[in-house]
Amino acid sequence: MAKPRTLLAHSDRAFLDRLARVLSPEFEIISTLHDVELLPRYVRRMRPDLIVQSFADSSSAGSEIIEKIAQIASDTCVVLVTPTVDDRVIANAFGRTVSAVILQSASDQEFLEGIRAAYTRRK
Repeated sequence: MAKPRTLLAHSDRAFLDRLARVLSPEFEIISTLHDVELLPRYVRRMRPDLIVQSFADSSSAGSEIIEKIAQIASDTCVVLVTPTVDDRVIANAFGRTVSAVILQSASDQEFLEGIRAAYTRRK
């Protein structure tokens, strides 16, 4: 079985490297982005099965990116990584195409299990 094509987007390069290392045994990392605002363009061009992206706050810019992804590729599994639990972020996210929200402080094993579960449910 082919590994799910995965696009990672986060402004912290060290965190992106960590995610890629944790996920690469089970997911094909097709690209890593340091500028989350470029995400819709990459989604349109690369058509990933899974997107793992940072979502720092409940700003309209972050919500707009999620909306654009939903319009471009509504069948793509989207997992948000957030530094804090914010009810507004979670309420906004699950009204859209988001499959899971994971805290950035999660362990490597928690990331892998959470992303695996979100992708499996979305298929």
